[in-house]
Parts: sequence; C-alpha cells; structure tokens
Amino acid sequence: MRFKQCLYKNEVADLLGISRSTLAHWLNEKYLDDLVKIGYRKKQKYLTPKQLTFLQEKVDLTTN
Repeated sequence: MRFKQCLYKNEVADLLGISRSTLAHWLNEKYLDDLVKIGYRKKQKYLTPKQLTFLQEKVDLTTN
C-alpha cells in the first residue's frame, strides 16, 4: 500500500495496535539511523508518506 498523506504518530500506533511509547522506541532507537536518512526527526509529530512506507516494510502496517 502506498501512503499519500501524513499520519500522526498516535494514529500509526493505533493502526499497529501498540502504545505510543512502543512506537517511539521503534522510531527513536530501533530504526532511527534509517529513518534519519529519509528526513525523520525525533521531535516531529507526524510521519511522512516516505517514512510510513519505510515503516510498512519493517512491520505489518496496514490501513483499513
């Protein structure tokens, strides 16, 4: 699935069925180096379509 819009981090956490703190761990520790290369900053409140596509490749991120 290709993302066309940004999603807030809490929306992404809800889609994954995880807490926002677990998502923060993934974004700010587990995948940080790769995400920084595509423009991610720890303090941003939303994820861009490119960042969402990256995350989708790593975990089961699907929208209904």
